[in-house]
Amino acid sequence: MNSATHLMLDRAMHRPMFLTAKGQVSAGDFLSHVTALAESLPDKPYAINYCEDRYQFAVTFFAVLLRGQCNVLLPAHQVGLLKGAARQFPEAYVVTSAAFSESPLPVFDMSGVKQCSGNVGVPLLPADQLAAIVYTSGTTGIAQSIEKTVDSLFAGAKINSRVLHESLSLGSNPAIVSTAPPWHMYGLEWSLLVSCVSNIAIFSGSTLFPGDVIAALKLVG
Repeated sequence: MNSATHLMLDRAMHRPMFLTAKGQVSAGDFLSHVTALAESLPDKPYAINYCEDRYQFAVTFFAVLLRGQCNVLLPAHQVGLLKGAARQFPEAYVVTSAAFSESPLPVFDMSGVKQCSGNVGVPLLPADQLAAIVYTSGTTGIAQSIEKTVDSLFAGAKINSRVLHESLSLGSNPAIVSTAPPWHMYGLEWSLLVSCVSNIAIFSGSTLFPGDVIAALKLVG
């Protein structure tokens, strides 16, 4: 068995990791939130991450990993897709941060889980742990599932982080505003995982409309 591990976060813990409408969230505070949520999650093998907010999505994503479970990231948040996922993953549960009226699977609301008190050490994740099952967009046919291990996700994150730093002048307090949702592979890689291996901060709010993007850029600027 592969005994290699990865630090969940390999970055400065005091630096901001997320930029929210309520202010900055340091990597240390993020990790405290992840740890608290991991202790509260149901004991099931698969978690379907349905959080819309990028920060809450990230807390859920890493809490699931810390619990030794696998994230299922559907290509869109639609009831029809969720029903299909329930057939494929009957032992799964759904994690959400908003009202959820219809689900064929048990629903866990993560919005009430607060950070742990005190400092939390950075956990190690098994490199061969199945971290996520992601899907192609399905625009050219039936969406296909792709399995990602912890090792493959972190290896890609380090490459992407290096590309960003070598190709852009990021300055001393770099931040990313992404228009790709984090449950898509591109959004997961470029608007979440790069912040785990570098001191890049991520804007957590909505960027669905042009006005959202303009407001986000003013906030992080």
